[in-house]
Amino acid sequence: MVHTSETVRLKFFIDLLMHKRHPVMLVGTSGCGKSALLNEKLNSLPEEYAVCNVPFNFYTTSELLQRVLERPLEKKAGKNYAPPGNKKLVYFIDDINMPMVDQYGTVQPHTLIRQHMDYGHWYDRTKHTLKDIHNVQYVAAMNPTAGSFTINPRLQRHFSVFAVSFPSMESLNLIYSSLLDQHLKSTAMKFNPTLIRIHCTLDDRALGAGALQLHQKVTSTFMPTATKFHYIFNLRDLTNIFQGLLFCTGETVKAPIELLRCWLHETQRVYGDRLLEEKDLEILTKLQVDVTKKIFEELDEAEVMAKPNVFCHFARGIGEPRYLPIKTWDDLSAILQDALTTYNELNAAMNLVLFEDAMAHVCRINRILECPRGNALLVGVGGSGKQSLARLAAFISGLEVFQITLTKDYSIQELRSDLANLYVRAGLKNLGTVFLMTDAHVPDEKFLVLINDLLASGEIPDLFPEDEVENIVSSVRNEYPTPARPTFTSLLLPKFSHDSSSLSIPSRCIVK
Repeated sequence: MVHTSETVRLKFFIDLLMHKRHPVMLVGTSGCGKSALLNEKLNSLPEEYAVCNVPFNFYTTSELLQRVLERPLEKKAGKNYAPPGNKKLVYFIDDINMPMVDQYGTVQPHTLIRQHMDYGHWYDRTKHTLKDIHNVQYVAAMNPTAGSFTINPRLQRHFSVFAVSFPSMESLNLIYSSLLDQHLKSTAMKFNPTLIRIHCTLDDRALGAGALQLHQKVTSTFMPTATKFHYIFNLRDLTNIFQGLLFCTGETVKAPIELLRCWLHETQRVYGDRLLEEKDLEILTKLQVDVTKKIFEELDEAEVMAKPNVFCHFARGIGEPRYLPIKTWDDLSAILQDALTTYNELNAAMNLVLFEDAMAHVCRINRILECPRGNALLVGVGGSGKQSLARLAAFISGLEVFQITLTKDYSIQELRSDLANLYVRAGLKNLGTVFLMTDAHVPDEKFLVLINDLLASGEIPDLFPEDEVENIVSSVRNEYPTPARPTFTSLLLPKFSHDSSSLSIPSRCIVK
């Protein structure tokens, strides 16, 4: 977390109010850092605090919420309930404005929270007796541009509300220059000293300044429309670009022009892969050329913009994960043909013709799978190879593929059971896994709510019974000090017709 003057101010008030056990709410648009700021605070709390994440979605009800809120509590004397021992519990409610508003204008989960804040209790739903809840407090975050625009004033009055604005250009330069500066100057990375003159500093002739200029131009040029509703660019996209740069090491990038070409490749992946039309891609290329000329005028434009400009983790073959550029399409074709042959020997054979676009798609998917929390939404007409290329990319990354099997009576309970098995494979057995899901696997829109919870926080309420949770915790307790690499990644693959209105996947599921 790179702090700016704005986040330091917010952190001061959050610390002060949480110490006094006063509820805090952060309000801001997507990608401005609300959840990151609160998570950093919650992760730094002393031992006497416990944290419970409460993700809200459109279908959250008061009954479901109450089960989630009561899970970390234990019964004390009489009708009193509190966290175990002398701990203090913090409920972190993300997307507090997301639940459905009923026909009377009320929101069930909000009413339950307000009852507790007003009176300090809620009711047992079976015995109809009071439960007094002690030693708990709330922090919340909401995006007013998604879900309800407002929440009930009788609930909001309990919170101290802070607006989290989009960082200024100076703050963004500080954040991303600090990240890249630390990476380039790390002795472990062994970068060539000549790269320091192009690294991200506060100088306006630097890589960071170029990235910010291009981001500004992209956001002002490609605006969302009815047919291009996904043309929404925020801080997450800028972060994804620098994430790609952090894959580079001194062994893989030796000259300033190589680092610059890597940055151009990342911008093409993050911005270009979202664009629908050839005309838009040409505009993006022109914007890249303009920024490159302005910021890096001493470099040869023809050399900088030479094709192909594709970086991947398997440029030296499978099993040697180094983020390197491919030299020619023929080299890439030979590597992928070898990978496909090996895949067909171990799995059901896929008869793929690896033409240029197909190879580029494999590189794109593989790059996302190698990124932390990398998730992809692949959109294309049926039979265009989305699943096959995703399986090949997963094989190259050494990841297993997990898919649900639909039956006639497959319901949300079966999906929860399959997701529980997926969590056990990825978390308990430490198997790197790709969750591959197509639009045919979504017979009910409520399925997407669980997928959204999986992507947003990983917290799916009531996924495991209480006794199974205890077994899982005891199984991983010894592993906890050692961070494990494999996590799981999901690929959502909707088919669509040329009428874009037939694509009905919530934007919350599109996680780059």
